[in-house]
Amino acid sequence: MFAGAQRLSRRSAASSARAQLIKSVRRLRSRIITTKLTRQLIAKMKFFALCSVLSVLLLAGSVRCLPQTREGAAYSNEAIRQAQQTLLIPKDAQIQNVQEGIELGAYEQIPGNQRINLFDILGDTVPSEVINNLQTQVDQIGRN
Repeated sequence: MFAGAQRLSRRSAASSARAQLIKSVRRLRSRIITTKLTRQLIAKMKFFALCSVLSVLLLAGSVRCLPQTREGAAYSNEAIRQAQQTLLIPKDAQIQNVQEGIELGAYEQIPGNQRINLFDILGDTVPSEVINNLQTQVDQIGRN
């Protein structure tokens, strides 16, 4: 009877160990599955973040590269109209090309009685006929 009890306790111990082993394997499987799912989720999140960043950069680049002709064209058309009205260019002249202007010189707070000599300011950068035309207009403004 004693031998039968030992066999029974060995069987129950073996089945208990087997049950614990099965539980450990199940836990390990769930951890492995969870780890795999977590890795897959992290990979998908990284991919989504990368795609989001790239699309924002692409959008910003495309907006920056768009031609901004409306504003520039409006200024150019206004400048041409003013130049024709002040007879800087003939009214029937056809404009072939408009280039962006640059500031050649800037003077502030000039006394009303001081004459401005444009040849001294613009002589080496602007043709003389343009300077003559501008000089007469500046002189007329100074007289009025």
